[in-house]
Amino acid sequence: MDIIDSGDASKDDKDELKYLEEMKTYFDEVELDISNNNLREEDALDILRVLEDMRLDKE
Repeated sequence: MDIIDSGDASKDDKDELKYLEEMKTYFDEVELDISNNNLREEDALDILRVLEDMRLDKE
């Protein structure tokens, strides 16, 4: 966000930020669906596995 706010962001930086914001929105919606039991258990587990694979702090 600092790069975007500073005005030094390239088009790729802006595209990356937009993509990450869209991903966050999607996963927030999925989290709500899981909490509200709106997903089949199998689908919820698949999504959680993908999230686990995406973790930045994995060792």
